[in-house]
Amino acid sequence: MNPVTDHGNQNNRLSQIVLVNEIASILYQVTDFDTALDMILDTVSEYLKYKPAGIWKTNNEEGQYELIKSRDLDESIREGLSFSINETINGQTIPVNQWIQLDLGNSLLRIGQRPAIHLPDVTTIFLFPINYRDRLMGFLGLFLSEGQRIPDDHDIRLLNIVATQAAPVLFSFDTLRKTDQNYESIIAKIIRDRMYEAQLVLSPISFSVFRITPSGKFEHALPLEDAIRTYQKIFHDRLEPLGDLIWLTLDTLFFVYPRADLFQAESICARLQQEVEDAFLSHNSGASFFLKYVCLGYPQSGKNATEIINALWFRLFEELSEQHRLESSTV
Repeated sequence: MNPVTDHGNQNNRLSQIVLVNEIASILYQVTDFDTALDMILDTVSEYLKYKPAGIWKTNNEEGQYELIKSRDLDESIREGLSFSINETINGQTIPVNQWIQLDLGNSLLRIGQRPAIHLPDVTTIFLFPINYRDRLMGFLGLFLSEGQRIPDDHDIRLLNIVATQAAPVLFSFDTLRKTDQNYESIIAKIIRDRMYEAQLVLSPISFSVFRITPSGKFEHALPLEDAIRTYQKIFHDRLEPLGDLIWLTLDTLFFVYPRADLFQAESICARLQQEVEDAFLSHNSGASFFLKYVCLGYPQSGKNATEIINALWFRLFEELSEQHRLESSTV
């Protein structure tokens, strides 16, 4: 392969990962459910170029997953595409923790024992589960026609990121009606809900925000992509079992730690800081990462979600400003 072309492909892959991650920084500030769903589908259909696409959401009362929003799909067939997790689709059991590819012979979709549904021109469906707090909230789906490109490993990763970003959206608006006018941002609602849960059981709760900043320069896209994958895996492995982990951007992470006081939160954050920074000491890429974090405990740090969010960002800004001042003074 031409080195110039190869380098261009690497940079394009990295820019895709960055952009898909950065969408969350906007998505989590949206206060309208339909707008949030449109942003998710725009990412899949307009940016990643997979059309048609759709989002299934759970119906808690009946245990059904309903196609609540789609792009470039005939609206008349939407209702017929609902299914329960106990039903097979074209003879396949739908996994809850990994994506699945469904092949449609003669463009026919068979859900459980129901009559087959004809999906004109659709030959393949991809389903990506949307999980939040070990709960299957729904699915992100692609409807592909013959000759349309099949997602490769890189695109599968991007689509999984989009599904991960969609999880807090479906969770946060799960109990709200579309007619409600007083929507909150997703992060604010998560904080408020968790504070309410803590009040009910008289337990502490902590909130943290992390910012990862590079030191040095990455000369190529692939080492940087590997570095991003490394630190994201560290956070996922250490924090996912403990509470709510939400990537706001590629380098900024929000974390809710239920039943943990400020001392416990500070301890785990300090260990994470050391682990992330140590992970890159042995790399020969010429660059490393620093991790800054801020922890706040409820109720000491604020009476409501807005006060806590503002305090988190203010203190993180102070931490980053101090780091910048120290770096400038050594130049």
